[in-house]
Amino acid sequence: MFLFNYTSLKTRETRIYDIGGSKINGGIGVDFLKIVVPTTLIAIVLGTVLGFIFGISFFNPFSENFKLGWTAFWIIFGIGVGCALWYIQFAGYRLYEYLIAYLRPKKVYKNDPRKTQVKFTDVKIKSVVKKIL
Repeated sequence: MFLFNYTSLKTRETRIYDIGGSKINGGIGVDFLKIVVPTTLIAIVLGTVLGFIFGISFFNPFSENFKLGWTAFWIIFGIGVGCALWYIQFAGYRLYEYLIAYLRPKKVYKNDPRKTQVKFTDVKIKSVVKKIL
């Protein structure tokens, strides 16, 4: 009888080794892309909105208001922030994990019986005595 343990396959990091026929040495982690791609998209949207406000064309290179430096800055800025969230370690966690845990609302537990006020409503003495005995 053989026993196979597939837990390591389930917890193993998923990687992409090939994009459009181009090989990637070592692959790119999907978890890494889940952090970098959204931050880059947020930076691109922010750059587009600010470009619209200042009259700079973000996507159209044939426009007279197009500035390649503006487009390159926001794309590189988004990738840089995403990589920083992934690679910077803080208190033993990746920075994005730490920020998620830090910004998540905390539950408050009050275990001090001196500050807890107990009110008995609709309790009869006979039922209390029966439950104690």
